[in-house]
Amino acid sequence: MDTESDLSSLIATRMCHDLASPVGAVANLADMLRDTTPDQLADDVLMLCATAERSTTLLKFFRLVLGSRSDAEPGIPTKTFANLAQSQAISRRVSVEIRTTVPTLSPEIAKCMGLLCMAGVNLVGLRGNVVVSLAEQSGSWPILRVTGEKADISSEKRSILQGGKAEDPNPSLIEFIMLRDMLIAGQQSLSIEEKPGAILLTIQD
Repeated sequence: MDTESDLSSLIATRMCHDLASPVGAVANLADMLRDTTPDQLADDVLMLCATAERSTTLLKFFRLVLGSRSDAEPGIPTKTFANLAQSQAISRRVSVEIRTTVPTLSPEIAKCMGLLCMAGVNLVGLRGNVVVSLAEQSGSWPILRVTGEKADISSEKRSILQGGKAEDPNPSLIEFIMLRDMLIAGQQSLSIEEKPGAILLTIQD
């Protein structure tokens, strides 16, 4: 499955899946506005704006993390990246936090942190916290901490992260496949620690 066209197909399918809900909500809200009374208008417009903003943020996040970027492109301010990463949070159920004092992230580190955010949300279960942290020391790689009552890493996801092939590639595995490919290209490995309700992923040179 590991051809570039297969990977592109999985990415496109994943993006369409994740964008279907907010884009559909925008369309539904816009349709509802036709029958909105003046006293309901303010609340409906606020909801429409919030949903449209989430769709835009999600698209920017996907471009940064799943798209291709030139090495010549400048880094991204950490605050901007942290705001984009919030598109992965699930309201009142899953929180996403970026912890670092580094002011600007290189394209490679931002992509890695974004993939870790996506992987964390995938692993956290129904409710929990996803924290991606990056030390200030030069050459440091991000660390992913996932905590949640149902946090779990399947044997297939573990195998992919440790360099194996996906048994049944599907869009829900794209972040794991891309992380694996990034690690292989950089000749790095991934340490996985798991205990009930908690997972720690650490990249090692």
